[in-house]
Amino acid sequence: MRIRLDQSGLAPQSGSDKIGDLPALAVKPTILTLGNAALAYYLYADTVARHAAAMGLDTTRYIPETRPVSMKSETTLIQSDNVLVLLFSKNEHQRERVADAITAGPPQP
Repeated sequence: MRIRLDQSGLAPQSGSDKIGDLPALAVKPTILTLGNAALAYYLYADTVARHAAAMGLDTTRYIPETRPVSMKSETTLIQSDNVLVLLFSKNEHQRERVADAITAGPPQP
């Protein structure tokens, strides 16, 4: 994940000082910072496990990347195959770039 974000020019760094409240999910997240934003990504064994975890999330707090962030400052939920990402950013451009990097499919050789 870190390599994919780095190749997209997002310069991810380890850290958790900018992360919000995380939901209790079965998988432990990895926390990265992207400038003034943060993200938590959860790597599941398969798509079914990731889908089940996403179904339990509060849809008023975690919104898909296709919906704009409102004044409530929701967390962006990005899903692809067996990866679930929570992005803590209000910047629409950054949300789009992260979503593009994550949903681009398997890494190319």
